[in-house]
Amino acid sequence: MYYIVDLHNHSCLSPCGDLSMSPSVMAAKAAARGIDIFALTDHNSALDCPAFAATCARAGVLPLFGLELNSAEEVHLLALFPTPVRALEFGASIRAFLPEYPWNPESLGDQPVVDDEEGLLGFEERWLGAAQTLSFDELGARSAAAGAIVIPAHVDRPMYSVHSQLAFLPSGPWDAVESMGPPPPELTGGLAAISGSDAHYPEHIGRHPTRVDLAKEPVEAMRKALSRFGESLEGQRDTAAQVRDDEVVSAEAMYVNFLSDANLRRYPEAEALALFEELRSALRAKRVKPGFLPYPLIRPNGGPGK
Repeated sequence: MYYIVDLHNHSCLSPCGDLSMSPSVMAAKAAARGIDIFALTDHNSALDCPAFAATCARAGVLPLFGLELNSAEEVHLLALFPTPVRALEFGASIRAFLPEYPWNPESLGDQPVVDDEEGLLGFEERWLGAAQTLSFDELGARSAAAGAIVIPAHVDRPMYSVHSQLAFLPSGPWDAVESMGPPPPELTGGLAAISGSDAHYPEHIGRHPTRVDLAKEPVEAMRKALSRFGESLEGQRDTAAQVRDDEVVSAEAMYVNFLSDANLRRYPEAEALALFEELRSALRAKRVKPGFLPYPLIRPNGGPGK
């Protein structure tokens, strides 16, 4: 069966994301547009993943949790995880390689971390748009070692891409590549090319999803498990409200707090992992129907397209 999958989306935490892109708005929009599997991929951070888990559970959308990493060469790379805890663990580890550029919201954009009811929890103090000190190859290797689905992002874009920075896709632990238009072979390495919405505004959600052929059983098992998880959170709203009344905390402290949260530890890991590996298998087997732009961004001679 083909399911609608969108693996590249930004919340209000990303400095380039609109403040209207709270996880609750994102989940509701994804559900309204018929998206089955929906990923959060904020720039260099996983701190909105807890809210994303809760809001997707309530909206009935199957979530994946990721980051859009920016390598030292300024090539963007998606690292996707099956659970919020795994994404947070990776996000906390990779933050050490993000330069300590001071964050200025007036010139660089806001970076709020919010809960599932749009309450402010804190801010990321480092500019999330910065390049990591790790190379493209190193980020790919670290992501794969952590168990991520690893996808070079928008490989055919004229900036922040394999095309603009490297000219070709090096060999690596890639499960697929993301492309905006039909990509030339030097940018795919023989891998499946998928489309993604790269949503920064609510109206962007679902604009370029990919249809992926997945076995029905892991999808339905995850739907049921996620529904039970959502029901288990209904009694936790008072706790969330109390957190909002407290002083907002640093990004480092939020990673620690989230990783000790008993609610997140109840997320259905076995079902999530089964669906995650089915998706990985489908990507590697090229069981995909991307929703590319109607024209290539890269001309055959290597120059920019339309």
